[in-house]
Amino acid sequence: RLRRRPFPELPLLHSEKFQQRQQSSMGGLLSSLPPLEASMTSPFSVLVCTLCWELLYQTLGLFFQLAAPRLVLRSHSKGYSSMANHGHSYACALIHAVVVTARGLQHLAGLVGAPAEVQMMSPMGPGEPGYELAHPTQLTNLLFFSWLCYDICHIISWYPQLGGADTVAHHVGFAIVSAIHGLTGCLPLPFAWLITTELSSPFLNIRWFLINSGRGDTGMMHATNVAFALSFFLSRVLLYGVGVVHLALHTPHLFSAALRPRLSPYLAAIVCAQILFGYGLNLTWASKIYKMATATRQGGAGRPDEREPLNAADGAPVKTPIKANLSPNQPAMRMAASVRG
Repeated sequence: RLRRRPFPELPLLHSEKFQQRQQSSMGGLLSSLPPLEASMTSPFSVLVCTLCWELLYQTLGLFFQLAAPRLVLRSHSKGYSSMANHGHSYACALIHAVVVTARGLQHLAGLVGAPAEVQMMSPMGPGEPGYELAHPTQLTNLLFFSWLCYDICHIISWYPQLGGADTVAHHVGFAIVSAIHGLTGCLPLPFAWLITTELSSPFLNIRWFLINSGRGDTGMMHATNVAFALSFFLSRVLLYGVGVVHLALHTPHLFSAALRPRLSPYLAAIVCAQILFGYGLNLTWASKIYKMATATRQGGAGRPDEREPLNAADGAPVKTPIKANLSPNQPAMRMAASVRG
């Protein structure tokens, strides 16, 4: 009789010896990161979510190809191609902004009153205090990071129609912050208020649909302009500024020994630098938006956007408040409200 030889035992991925060998092989900055299987931002999860965004994009693409003639007014025939070619991209951006903003507000409401240790470092286990408040930010971060990956690919493929180099740089910068949060589980509160600043993005996406459908001179357009201006100031100037002050007050805790096993000082410095850089950009864009808006109200001449709705009678661009100089295609507006991200 032939005796069956037992199969050699394979090392378990979660065994203590394997994890020690894995951690010892990671040097430099990566030495502070926990195993990927403990994070929701694993390569497989990111790939699946990115493909889901792409599936949504392709599905909406079929819809806009068929519905563009019905969505665009007959007097604005030049908007057909824009609606058919780019409507699904702006629709995906709108859906993303609404979802992550709603989740960000939930995270913010729960983490504001939490202890500083929970605000800066998400508990690892379900039994630890504050785990229920901080851990859900990982799912929001997965949605945000995968959407950035999807959108960067489309910006490059349609370059520069969906955004220029500034848009790509913006996406890459915040993708780095998102990756650090996902891999380490640290900074759940800063992530919550950062993601909540997407509050202004839905209104700029709505503006794009109104302009390209020939409804740029309607009362809905005026209401959208007002909503965009208010949401931009509240989220990207006021809320972002309060978050920067809060982060500055907790800088000693951010670089403390308690966080060092999971968040090295180098990674913490990268996050702080990116947050400050983003706030500086928001203030710059807010200043430009204010100047363009006041110039339009005062009757200042401005170059009308190529996608402005045309008057059916004489073919001249329709002048509406704030609209002529605040086109979503201009760099200040495109990046300030992050239509693409």
